[in-house]
Amino acid sequence: MNAKDYEELYITLLDAASRGSFREIAEAAYKIIRHPIVLIDVEYNVVVQVPQEPIGDYIWDTLLKEKLVPAQMVWDFNKFEYVRANRENEGSILVDWGMVKQLPRIMGGVRVGGEIAGFIGILYPEGIPEEDIKAGDILMKAFAIEFRRRMSFPAEVHPLRNVFLSEIYHCRIKTMEELEEWQRHAGMTIPGGYRMVCAKPAGKVYESALIKYISSQIEKRLKCSYTIVADGVINILLARQDMRMEQSESDMSLLDVLRHVLLDLKLRAGISGRFESILETGPYIYQSRRALELLESIEDDRTSAFYSETVLEDIFSKIRSGIHEVNSVHPAIFKLSASDKQNDTEYLPTLRNYLNQMKDSSRTCRIMNIHRNTLLYRLDRIRQITGIDLQDVRTCTHLLISFHLIS
Repeated sequence: MNAKDYEELYITLLDAASRGSFREIAEAAYKIIRHPIVLIDVEYNVVVQVPQEPIGDYIWDTLLKEKLVPAQMVWDFNKFEYVRANRENEGSILVDWGMVKQLPRIMGGVRVGGEIAGFIGILYPEGIPEEDIKAGDILMKAFAIEFRRRMSFPAEVHPLRNVFLSEIYHCRIKTMEELEEWQRHAGMTIPGGYRMVCAKPAGKVYESALIKYISSQIEKRLKCSYTIVADGVINILLARQDMRMEQSESDMSLLDVLRHVLLDLKLRAGISGRFESILETGPYIYQSRRALELLESIEDDRTSAFYSETVLEDIFSKIRSGIHEVNSVHPAIFKLSASDKQNDTEYLPTLRNYLNQMKDSSRTCRIMNIHRNTLLYRLDRIRQITGIDLQDVRTCTHLLISFHLIS
């Protein structure tokens, strides 16, 4: 590349960066540099790769296929100190040792606010002229502009630790052998007894700098907590959860710890049940996220919800979306609703309370503030209007489900 090429590259990439797209930047650079370009974030996910085709290079073709750097390759990068070399150099560098000795390439760490947000690779199968490293520097600056605009990727502090946690959150670790290998390479062991917590700031503003601060504060304040930001939320793995406690006792104990943190950091959170193996994380990530979604969907001032509190609503929300109300709700409910409107009676709420109290007459009378004889009269009228048998288990089950569906 000559001076004119550098000027064209600088202007072109500045224009692409102003439009705001990693792909636009990479494709614009590729037209001028004319060599394959890849950008990965610090969790080793592929952000952009141009061209989108195999070129016969093992690393390139693997990234193209997997859309991320596989675990073994991450460890190889660490073994040959590629990441360390990029941390120690502000600009792009020629990497010609280790697994790329036969096919050197340019690599560089894209920095935002002094911290690495991603890494570039520029492949030169015909050799790398030293002056072309400048092109890598220009490209890194353009990518840094887009990273700064989005700020959606966590900065590199403990790279292998972050990748390890990302592997856990994305359920890519399938066996104990893989887990032990990751723990060895990352230099960390996560003690047993777990919960997942999904948290996000109250309100709709998502500010990445704030999220980064909150994540660090959570890890400082909550013992044995491990955070990673994904899909616009803060995922928190809590370790050392006492599995011997009763569930309700464990929930209350955790709430005592979480309450102040959530209030201070202005967070709302969904909390999963407990689990014993880190290989089982997937369902509990769902539990925490779904509990948060359901908490946000109702007008409630609470800062947290356990999935055990929201599981019925989760189940019934899926029924509502898949089955028409006429087909899912017991016909007796429609009959009682129409009768109450016509006659100004309270048979429907009486039936609902009676079933919710598991057909306990005393509790039902106390809640509704009515006499036992009044309850017995209403139940008899309900049978006459609807023809239902309240001694039939299937009927009562259907009615209970129906009340949840229409609530």
